[in-house]
Amino acid sequence: MERLAKISIYVLKLTLLLAAGCNRAPADRLDVYPVEGQVLYEGRPMPGALVVFHPQGGGPKAPHPTGYADKEGKFRLTTYAKQDGAPPGPYSVTVDWRQIVVRGEDIQVSDNLLPNLYASTATTTLTARVKQEATALPSLLLRR
Repeated sequence: MERLAKISIYVLKLTLLLAAGCNRAPADRLDVYPVEGQVLYEGRPMPGALVVFHPQGGGPKAPHPTGYADKEGKFRLTTYAKQDGAPPGPYSVTVDWRQIVVRGEDIQVSDNLLPNLYASTATTTLTARVKQEATALPSLLLRR
């Protein structure tokens, strides 16, 4: 039971940390449009993978929409509110996939299970364009 409480606290802290970056005053908010996609590594889904959209040419205050892959690798982007979408435009996409490892009372987060290529905007080959309408992206196919 104590182990479950530790995991819950870790997940809550991670969620609050990510949400803090999304807090903006309503006047600063850009229009967003629903975006859904799928991310696969070597043809397989990556449940829990974090997908981050980095605006190309956006300033330091530009929002970075995020989504978590479900058991089928599908995700919906969040910018200001859960699964509200993303502002239109071109993006570089990074993906990070880690697992929570529980050993007895010890809880650890694994290293990224994906090649480093996909973890940085400087090296990622993944790109996407969000339209000024609901967007269903082609699958993001990651390879070794």
